[in-house]
Amino acid sequence: MGIEEIEQKDYFSIGDVKRITGVPEYSVRYWEAEFGLIRPIRLESGHRRYTKEDVYTILKIKDLIYNKY
Repeated sequence: MGIEEIEQKDYFSIGDVKRITGVPEYSVRYWEAEFGLIRPIRLESGHRRYTKEDVYTILKIKDLIYNKY
């Protein structure tokens, strides 16, 4: 999984994001609230749908936190 999967789809569930990035779901939700850079689309059911840009932002945040800090 990785860049190839990101380019194949337009929207991702939080489970997809977890699988692609390796970041736990609770961390994705925390980063969403803490940094304000990730803005998933909310469906009427309340489920989040992340865009390609959101996934790339999560990968950048992960790199900054785990590798640069």
